[in-house]
Amino acid sequence: FYRVSMLPQKRSSAICHRLCTTFILLLGIANAEGEQERKKEQKLEQFVPVGSTTALMCEPIFSGDSHFATWYKDGVAVANVTSKSNALLPNRLYKAEQSVPEVGFLIVSEIRREDAGTYECRDGATGTKGAPSTLRIAFVAPLPIEGHISLVPRRISLGDPLRLHCPPPDSDPVAAVTWQLNGAPFSRFAPDSTSHPNGTLHIPRFTLSHMGLYSCNFTNFGGRATSRIFIDVKDLMIDRTLPDTSDSVSQRCTYFVRACVLWFLIGCLATSCLVLVYLLCALCCLHPRRRRTLRPSFFARSHPS
Repeated sequence: FYRVSMLPQKRSSAICHRLCTTFILLLGIANAEGEQERKKEQKLEQFVPVGSTTALMCEPIFSGDSHFATWYKDGVAVANVTSKSNALLPNRLYKAEQSVPEVGFLIVSEIRREDAGTYECRDGATGTKGAPSTLRIAFVAPLPIEGHISLVPRRISLGDPLRLHCPPPDSDPVAAVTWQLNGAPFSRFAPDSTSHPNGTLHIPRFTLSHMGLYSCNFTNFGGRATSRIFIDVKDLMIDRTLPDTSDSVSQRCTYFVRACVLWFLIGCLATSCLVLVYLLCALCCLHPRRRRTLRPSFFARSHPS
């Protein structure tokens, strides 16, 4: 009786085990198919600098299922390829430094900013699409060589703080800024200076050693942009074209007093020079002249009468 009662329980457990195994297998197959679909829908992205060259692979031809295909950029046909030939983006030149296999590649040479977009290859017979490729362009927009950097305050005073602002250009990725003075890193001349990512250079105390040619350089792996400004002695205490509204009343008074003292010293020096010239002229005019002495001739001395 014990053996007979155990037979149905063993059969039911075996059936449950088989059902669980089958369910797990079906779940794994479904996940694998879903992963393949996600991979097909996933876009491949290339991040390349301006002026470089890259090649995009056509999956329908590379997999061996097709012999003719068309390349599209943002939905617009740009080139045709075959299983034995590549294509070059229109109006471009390509000098092959390394040979590229002739299997349907789209070669994008002399890359420009307008080449950014989504590229996809479609089978010429069935219209089957390959995995789209997104082309992202790294660049730095150019800057004016002069007239781009501004000074705050506009009137430069020795010993006072000074800020130079160089607005950053359009770039992708964000370009890093560095400052140079006369071709050397500015940190050598002012270790306590601060350079900010927004293109501002803060000098806590401006001295004569800080005069020269300033350069702000924005750089990423896609390029470089530079702007310059020259600061020399004539820029000291000079009001530029626009009034400096950021100056306070006390600063204006300080500038006025310094200017008055400077002109007073210049006047004293000029007066001293005039007095010195006057004294020299007086000495020349009052110099004693040599008097002539009349001496009797030899005949007069021998005949005094």
